[in-house]
Amino acid sequence: MKEESSLDTTISKWIEGEDLNHSNSSDDSGESCSKCEMYRLIAENSSDGIFLATKFKLVYANPAFYKIIGVREVGDTNLLEFLDEKDAERIYNDVQRALKGELSEARYEVAVRRPDGKEIFVDLSMSKVNFKGRPHALGVIKDITDKKRMEQQLRHYNELLKLTNSVLRHDVLNNLNIISGAIELCERECQADKAVERCIDLINEIRELESLAENPKEVSISEIVKRVARHYDIQVDIKGDCKAKSSLAIVFDNLIRNSICHGKATKVEVNVESDSEGCTITFRDNGSGIPDEIQPRIFEKGFKFGENANTGLGLFIVKKVVEMLGGSVRLKRAGTFVIELKKR
Repeated sequence: MKEESSLDTTISKWIEGEDLNHSNSSDDSGESCSKCEMYRLIAENSSDGIFLATKFKLVYANPAFYKIIGVREVGDTNLLEFLDEKDAERIYNDVQRALKGELSEARYEVAVRRPDGKEIFVDLSMSKVNFKGRPHALGVIKDITDKKRMEQQLRHYNELLKLTNSVLRHDVLNNLNIISGAIELCERECQADKAVERCIDLINEIRELESLAENPKEVSISEIVKRVARHYDIQVDIKGDCKAKSSLAIVFDNLIRNSICHGKATKVEVNVESDSEGCTITFRDNGSGIPDEIQPRIFEKGFKFGENANTGLGLFIVKKVVEMLGGSVRLKRAGTFVIELKKR
């Protein structure tokens, strides 16, 4: 290791809190004092967290560091404990590389778990420095939680745009095909009228889907199911109720259509159970069910099966809409779907 530089000495005095105002009055000492005061002012007033660490233990941290990670002191806590296992392992390995001379600096975007349970995202930059003749990590952390949230929101909007396009291609075009066929065969005029009415409803549902980017209204699930069911020649029994986002109409529309077109179902049962955490919706039909061999793939985009296969988007749309509502959907049995929605 090389000997400490004058800069190392100055920083050392500053970190250790030496009273430089009473030190030797020589020019060198005065310059050292001036530098020390400058570094102190920069660090203590920085909005970014600045720290010096060795073996993942703090030697020094400025006030912003403690504010960002939400603690008053760290003590002997291993700094990696604030990170998830994957990020901690990556940084640990990079530090080992730095000690071998293979790496001098690194930058990361990582999630930090604060003691209050809040998760934040930080931009972490670290450089290898020599302090008191030993290698240390000099780091800077910047809170980028708002930036990461905005990135997530942009991804959400992008997914929403893709999903809206899928609904337009799948649901609306299905009904336009009915209209086109009915126009050619005048005896099916009543079906054309019904399909036109359905298209109008679908346009409204797409508007509701787009409102997921904001805050769509909540209505009763039974109301949603009844509104969708009136477009189909099938018996629908509903038990229980719960409030949910109106965008759920697209989910039930695709599930009911799937039951009729692929399962030849004549009856659908919707059971709703709610508690303080949310609600669970069980959707089952009396149709032929979904064959065992294709069940693992039914939610894949573009997956098609059977003589009535269309675009392969129906159940994919179901899954994406439910996920955007903060829930999950799974196939429990051949003709039974379970949707779980959490209260927000």
